[in-house]
Amino acid sequence: MIVGRRSGDLVVWIDQGEPMLIKDYAESLGIDMTNWGITNVFDVSADGTTIVGAARHASWSGDRVEGFVLTIPTPGAAVVLGVSGLFAGRRRR
Repeated sequence: MIVGRRSGDLVVWIDQGEPMLIKDYAESLGIDMTNWGITNVFDVSADGTTIVGAARHASWSGDRVEGFVLTIPTPGAAVVLGVSGLFAGRRRR
């Protein structure tokens, strides 16, 4: 994963694919980005599962920004959670 700017927009490149806006990438992971704008990215973990940066909410006035940590679930973790959820509803009789 590579994070940077393209034409002024913060983007992420994954697996040699086309660059994607970080906001769109977060939304593709199920994160509600309504009224949020990512203003800067400071670091990405070596394994690409954590992005650290700053964001701004549309309702804020002035130059206020807050830090964020975006944790990207690994595909294996999503499968394990999904499978365990199937068995959670079953009971022994």
